[in-house]
Amino acid sequence: MQTEKQHKGDLGEIKTKAKLTEQGVICSTPESRVAYDLIADDGKSLHRIQVKTVNKKERNGRDTYEVNFRKTGRYYEGDLKSKEYTKNEIDAFAVYNEYEDEVYLLWIEEAPSWGTDKKLESWRKDMLSDKI
Repeated sequence: MQTEKQHKGDLGEIKTKAKLTEQGVICSTPESRVAYDLIADDGKSLHRIQVKTVNKKERNGRDTYEVNFRKTGRYYEGDLKSKEYTKNEIDAFAVYNEYEDEVYLLWIEEAPSWGTDKKLESWRKDMLSDKI
């Protein structure tokens, strides 16, 4: 059985593929273990996309939304460490916000290491339809 985190990740990928497909973009899933979750073909270019999901947390009595743009893995001596994605690994992040059922696209150079609710509000101008 999947954990809640795995379920949210799978849902984010499915919703991202659906939104892209609605716009006429062809989506493919890589067969190998790579840094990106899907390949988006807009008819002009192929884009390696890493899908992230929004986490909602309560801080100081109000809801905030956060996205972790780093990858976490076990490196040496079993310590859990995180690293930033690079331009050599991915082209963009697709961010699925399950609370608003929306998908945002940020090119890797636009994405911070860690996004918060304030950043999420500014992504509205960066919807998928405007980027791919």
